[in-house]
Amino acid sequence: MATGQEGSIEGRIPPGQHLTDRFPVLHAGGVQHVDNHDWTLRLSGLVSAERTVTWEQLMYLPAEEILCDIHCVTGWTKLDTRWRGVRVPALLEGSELLPDVTFASSTQKRVGPPASPWKSCSTPMS
Repeated sequence: MATGQEGSIEGRIPPGQHLTDRFPVLHAGGVQHVDNHDWTLRLSGLVSAERTVTWEQLMYLPAEEILCDIHCVTGWTKLDTRWRGVRVPALLEGSELLPDVTFASSTQKRVGPPASPWKSCSTPMS
C-alpha cells in the first residue's frame, strides 16, 4: 500500500483501476460473527518463543493510525483510507523472528459451516 496524499488524486489511480469511496463486498455468504472472548492470535513457527494473544491483550497493545491508498487486484482503488491497528513488531515483542524467516503465514479458523474450515495466506517478509 502506498502512503496516502490527502487531497489531489492526480497520478494516484493506476491504469485500469476505477475509483471507489467505499469497500466493495468481497465475501460469499453471510458475515461471520466472532465472539471476542474466544478470539486468539497465535504466533508460532520461526520465532524465538511462541505466543498467544487474546482479544483483550490485543486491545492493550499500542495502536497506530495510517493513511494510505488501496489498489485491489479486482480493479478498484480507494484513496485516503484510514487504518488503525497494531503493527507486527508490537505483536512480536518478546518473541523475535528467527534469521531463517522468509514468509509469514496467516491461518484463520472459521466459525460456521464453510466448505473449507481454514483460510490461509502467505506474505513475503522483505
